[in-house]
Amino acid sequence: LEILLGPAFVNEAFYSEDDRTFAAALWSLEFEYEIPHPDITPYHDHTLVIGLSDRQTIVQTTTGVKMELVDDLDLKLEYQFDWNNKPTDDAEAIDQRYLVKISYELEGDENDWFR
Repeated sequence: LEILLGPAFVNEAFYSEDDRTFAAALWSLEFEYEIPHPDITPYHDHTLVIGLSDRQTIVQTTTGVKMELVDDLDLKLEYQFDWNNKPTDDAEAIDQRYLVKISYELEGDENDWFR
């Protein structure tokens, strides 16, 4: 479990509109719990950004589960949710994604590559 709370500076760059920059307060939470048998790891990441001068709020959330397939080959099933109370004119306030990911974890000492 990791929790972060503090000041932030946001720079939003857009193709169709002027960029936005503002000071903000930041809250972030990252949670991961390994279940050894079977090898399953549920996780949740959440970030909240509240603009101090611009009255803008941004929320980004990722929730998922990682399952080991074979050795270091993993399958991830993930849901992502983003919300912005001031989207650009051509964007939605809410973005949602359902993802299926396959990943391979490289482990070991960085010197192992040179032996």
